[in-house]
Amino acid sequence: MSTLKVNALQDTSGNNLSRVLQIVTAQKLDAASVNSSSFGEIATDLRCAITPLFSTSKLLIQANLYCTMSSNSSVGMFQMRKDGSIFNSPTNFEAANDDGHAVIYTNANFMGTTLIQTIETAGNTTARTYSPYWRTISGTMYINIWNNTDYRGISCISVMEIAQ
Repeated sequence: MSTLKVNALQDTSGNNLSRVLQIVTAQKLDAASVNSSSFGEIATDLRCAITPLFSTSKLLIQANLYCTMSSNSSVGMFQMRKDGSIFNSPTNFEAANDDGHAVIYTNANFMGTTLIQTIETAGNTTARTYSPYWRTISGTMYINIWNNTDYRGISCISVMEIAQ
């Protein structure tokens, strides 16, 4: 077996290439539901703790959430939070207006995967934990199951540190 060791990868112009330094993942295998007007953490199973190696790194945070709703005029809201607080908010973010990173709406039935994806510069090498939060404006929203009965699925989150 051979081992290749390098200090940096460069393109043909001599520019250093970005590369993934570390990946942290988590998944939720069982079901949960929410019927609350207040944001709450979906599950501790979906927490990703990471300590960036460099303050200049980019962190790519992705959550794929299998969600269902079966009420008329139901709205589900999602936020990705860092250490319990929203970050990378949309322009003109207003917490009172249900702003966040993703929204789903149904006027009958909904079943599908909702993607939350956001990027931030590490800024420091302090440990942090990312986790998706959710709430409903009306109705009940489920994760990993249809209406608390069948059509089960899996939800997951990953955080990648990318060298710059």
